[in-house]
Parts: sequence; structure tokens; C-alpha cells
Amino acid sequence: DGKLRLTEKNVPGAIDVHSHLGIAVLMAPKIDLLAKTEKTHYWFDFDNVDPVAPLDLNIYVNKNATPAVLEKMEREFRKTLTSGSEVGKTHTIPNLLDEMDRTGVEKSWILSLAPQLTKNEDLTREWYEGIQKAGAQDRLVLWGAVHPRDKNAEKKLRLQKRKYGIRGVKLHPSVQSFYPNDTAAMKIYALCEELDLPVIWHSGRASVGPKDSWKYSAMKGYVEPLKSFPKMRFIFGHSGNRDWKEALEIAAENKNVWCDTHGLGIPAMEEFIDRLGPERLFFGSDWPFYHIAASMAKALHVTRGDQKVRTLLLRDNAENFLNG
Repeated sequence: DGKLRLTEKNVPGAIDVHSHLGIAVLMAPKIDLLAKTEKTHYWFDFDNVDPVAPLDLNIYVNKNATPAVLEKMEREFRKTLTSGSEVGKTHTIPNLLDEMDRTGVEKSWILSLAPQLTKNEDLTREWYEGIQKAGAQDRLVLWGAVHPRDKNAEKKLRLQKRKYGIRGVKLHPSVQSFYPNDTAAMKIYALCEELDLPVIWHSGRASVGPKDSWKYSAMKGYVEPLKSFPKMRFIFGHSGNRDWKEALEIAAENKNVWCDTHGLGIPAMEEFIDRLGPERLFFGSDWPFYHIAASMAKALHVTRGDQKVRTLLLRDNAENFLNG
């Protein structure tokens, strides 16, 4: 039927620690998260823009994007603030669950966002309600989000844990325009430590989006929080993106940070396993920016000779992390 399916047999039910749902903020109309569409359109939309473009699994994934793919992504992302994105409308719970079923993923962590463009913006609540209505609580694990400079951040975070049962907090320095070692951010980490909520950061330069935002995710800014909160559990989302070598050095020196492998090329993934050991790595796909298969193919390749490492990377590490 034209849809990718996992055929490898020796794969445990995977846990994808890096996924999202449909985004509509500011003036954009809300997305029906319960809708099932014929096809999922990804932010990096190779299928409809440049279907013959090669996919090189050895490089950081967004380096495969052609100018046409990037142009469409940026255009559609702007629509998430205005008229609403036709691409974003396909990022629904049924579409995600269908793709999880086809790619061997048992559970996905749903990482919320808090751009804080309006007072009424609350993607965490919207995604929580969507997951509840879909009856997908057993498969979709919600993480909350606040903006560090929101004067009501503490109140919101306590509410998200009490009412929505969030399992951690997603912070995105580039989107939220803050440095990871800002005073306001350090207060959020202290609160998360109190609430026993781990933090996953977007880390490193992605080389997409406004260039003046890349500075906020430079790896040097993450060192101070890691040193200041040694008992906290942090995750480098994307393992530092294109700055993965710097992220690897920081992770090697700080045992309280884990790494999700989304985006990394195969040689980089192998280096993370060699340096950190397989126990500190998680499988992530960054759905719906990409098809889950792009990340699953790399995970299967790097673990092809070791079933124990495959199980750790795809499932056990994430399960153990949430269980403390």
C-alpha cells in the first residue's frame, strides 16, 4: 500500500523518546488531533517535494534536505502561526499510532512545546486532552513544557504534573530564545528537581530555522546546569545536533545527562556507544519532522551484531529512565 513497514524480526517493542503532535499557535485554527488522514506529511517533506533525493544514513539527517524541501518546511511552519498548516493537520494521534504499529514502536514520548506567543497558548493541555480522548494513554507518554520567563511557570508546571501526569519537561532554547544557563532557566531546573521531573533539551545547532536563534542552543550553555544540579536527570535531545562531538565530550564528563540518538549519522551513533556505553542512549525519531523509519533503520544497523545493545537502545534504557 506504499507504506513502510518493519520486517526485521529481532526487534523489541521500541520506545521512541522524541516525538510531537500537530502544532497550531497564535492565530492558527486548532488541529483535530483525533483525525485520521490518508497520508502523513512530514515537515521534511521529501515525498511530495523531492521524492528522488537520496537518504544518506551516515550524516546528520537534516543535511539530506534539498533547498526545495527546506523552503517548503519553513513556509509551512510559518502557517502554524497564521492560517494553519496543511502539513500540520496530518500530525494526529491516529496517524502516529498507525506509523508506530508499522515501524515496531510500542510507546512514544510526546514532547510538548511552550513558545508562549499568547497568554492562552497551552499545547500541553491540548495534547493531554487529545491523548485522553483517543484512549492512547498506554502508548503516548506526555511530557510538559513551560517558558522559563513565564511568571506563572511554577504554577503551570505543578498543574501539569498534578492534572496531566507529565513524566518530564521539554525545553527548547532556540524556539524559546533563552540560554540554558539563564537565571530563569536555572529556577526551572530547581523546580523540576523538587518535582522529580527530568528535563529534555533541544541541544546544539540544527542549522534550520532563523540563524539568530542558533546561539541559544550552543553546547557550552548546558555545562553549568549539569554541574549545578548533579542529582537531576537531563537529556540532550538530538545529542547536540550538528554539534554532536561537543555534546559527546560534555556527556562523557557528566553522568547526569543521557542522549537521544535522533538525527545522528551511523558513525556518530557508533561513537556515542563506544564512548558512553549503550546504557545512556535512547532511540528517538522526532516525528513528525521525519518518518520513524529513518531513525529505526540506523538503530537497527548499529545494533545488528548485538541483541543486548539493541534492546537497551530501543527499549530498556528509556523504560528504566522513567522508572527511576
